Amino acid sequence: MVPDVGYIHIVKDLIERENAVILLAKRLLAMVNIFVESPLLDNVVAELEKLPSVEELYEVTGEFDIVSVIVCSDIEEFREILKNRIMKIEGVKSTVTSMVLHTHKGPRHENGETRQ
Repeated sequence: MVPDVGYIHIVKDLIERENAVILLAKRLLAMVNIFVESPLLDNVVAELEKLPSVEELYEVTGEFDIVSVIVCSDIEEFREILKNRIMKIEGVKSTVTSMVLHTHKGPRHENGETRQ
């Protein structure tokens, strides 16, 4: 039996709305710059890749070794991730965090079509 086309659209709309609610629930966005003990860089990257709240991860030149983008629901969740996850990874020396106040452009921009 082939499902009714109207039914397919209703299900699609529900899934899209559910995904939008999940995205809206995860509001806090932080850029965590990480200083790493050089010999343990690959280990740190591998451990950070396992954390679901780490949405983006970059090995960079300059003052920091790694820049990560963390998305979580509130400051308490962020504190938990930073204190009990990131800072406990062997090789992480220290971090510097910038909290995003407003996104003007990019994949998390609320008013454009680019939001994922």
